Amino acid sequence: MSVSCATGTLDPYIPSADQPWNKARVIHLARRLGFGLNLEGIDYALSADPVSVVNNQLDFNAAIPADPPPFWADYVIGDFNDIDDNFVFASDFTANWVQKMNATGLKEKMILFWSNHFVTEFVVYEYAPFLYKYYTKLEEHAFGNFKDFVREIGLSQAMLLYLNGAENTKFNPNENYARELYELFTLGVDNGYTQTDIEETARALTGWTLNPTTYEVIFANNIHDTDDKTIFGVTGNFDYDDVIDLLFEERSNEIAYFMCEKIYKHFVGPNVDETIVQQLADLFISNNWELMPVYKALFASEHFFDQANMATIVKSPMEYFLPFTKEMDFDLNTPFPPNPDISWSQIIYFVADSLGQSLFSPIDVAGWPGNRTWLNSNTLVNRWELIDNLSLYFADSEPDMIRNFVKDLSGNSTDPFVVTMAVLDHYIPQGLQNAQAIDQAVDVFKWEIPENYFDLGIWNLDLEEAKWQIAVLMQHIARLPEFQLS
Repeated sequence: MSVSCATGTLDPYIPSADQPWNKARVIHLARRLGFGLNLEGIDYALSADPVSVVNNQLDFNAAIPADPPPFWADYVIGDFNDIDDNFVFASDFTANWVQKMNATGLKEKMILFWSNHFVTEFVVYEYAPFLYKYYTKLEEHAFGNFKDFVREIGLSQAMLLYLNGAENTKFNPNENYARELYELFTLGVDNGYTQTDIEETARALTGWTLNPTTYEVIFANNIHDTDDKTIFGVTGNFDYDDVIDLLFEERSNEIAYFMCEKIYKHFVGPNVDETIVQQLADLFISNNWELMPVYKALFASEHFFDQANMATIVKSPMEYFLPFTKEMDFDLNTPFPPNPDISWSQIIYFVADSLGQSLFSPIDVAGWPGNRTWLNSNTLVNRWELIDNLSLYFADSEPDMIRNFVKDLSGNSTDPFVVTMAVLDHYIPQGLQNAQAIDQAVDVFKWEIPENYFDLGIWNLDLEEAKWQIAVLMQHIARLPEFQLS
C-alpha cells in the first residue's frame, strides 16, 4: 500500500500562511465533495470559515428532502402500456440524476459513492420501479447510520434480485449475498470471516423474497431455515436481523477500519494515512455507526486540506464533465441541438456510460475500481470529444454565458496572458508543471488573432472572435494531464 505524504492531522483545518484558505482549496473541497461550485459559491466560501463551510454543507445536503416519487414508482408489469416504457422510465430517471448532480452536488456525490459500494446492476434486474426504490435507500441512508444502511439495503428489491437473495431458501441456500455482505460491503476480502461463516450466514438469511403479484419484499417463513447456525464462533437460531447485529458486535473493528479506509481512498486519495483511518474508525464505533461524525471529522480536517492531498485522484467521467457545466451555471436540461428531444444531461449520461461509468450498473459487484482505471487511449479521446462539443456549443449558442464566465475569472482583462492564466488557475488550481506549458496555453488562446491586436490594445473579450478563443482554450485545457486530476 502506498503511504500518504500529507502531514496534517484530523484537527480542524485552521488557515495559515502556509496553508491559506484560498480559491484552490475551495475548489478542492467543491470538486471532492460535489461537482464544483459556480463563481458566486466560490466567493461565498472564501468569505466564510472553512470548517463552517464543510459542516453547513453536510448538514444542508443531509436535510434536502427527497423528490416526490415518479408516477411509475409502484408499477407492476400490468401497469405498463408498453413494456419498453420500463426502460424509458429508467433512462429518464438516470438522466435526471445527472441533472441533480449538476444542481445539488454533495448529496448526489454521496449517493453516487454509495451506489458504487452497495452495488447492484440495473442490467441484471431491469425494472425501473426497483431502480427507483434502490436509489431511495441510498438517499435515505447516505448521511445516516451505517448499520441501518447495511440492514436496509440487503432487503431492497434490486439487491435481493441482483445477489440472488430472493432465491435463497432452506432447501437450496444461495451464498451470493452472504459472501458480498462480508467481502465487499462490511469487512473486506478475507478479513475476519471464513467460508463456513458464509455458508452459515446464507442459511440465516433465507426466507426473504418478493411477492409474485405486488413485487413487495416479504418474509416467507416456510422457506426460512430455523435450525441453529454458527457464525463467527457464536451459535444460535439466527435470522436476517440477527446476522446484522452479530456482524457489528463481533467484527466492529474490522468494519470500522474497512469502511473508513474506503471513504478515505475515495474522497482524500489512494495513498492512505493509516493513523488517520484508525482515528476515523475509532470515531465511527464511538458514534454507534453514524456516518456524519466521520464525514465532518475528515472533510473539515487539516489533513483533508493538506496540499499533498490535492490533485491526487483521477476524475471519473462524471467528475470530469459536470464541473465544466456546473461552474458556468449551465442548465443540463437544455436540449442537445441535433436532437431537441434529448437534453445535455442525457448526453453526459450516455457518454459516461461509454467511458465505463454506467450509472446504476458498475462493471461488477465490486464496483468501478476508479482512479487510474478511468484512463486509457480510448477513454481519453472520448473525454476530449465531449468537452470539444460542449465548448463549441457554448461559443455558438451560449456566447454571453461563456464570455461572462471568463470576464469574471479575469476581471475582464484585455491581456491574453492574464485571461489565459485566470482560466488555467480555475480549471487547474494546482498549476501546470512548467512555463512552457503556460506559454503554449497562451498561444492557443491567441488563436488566429493578429498579434498587433494585442500589441495595440485593440483586443478584448467583447470581440466576436473571443468566444471562439475561449472555446479553443477550454478544449486545450481538457487535454492537459493536470486536468484529469481532482
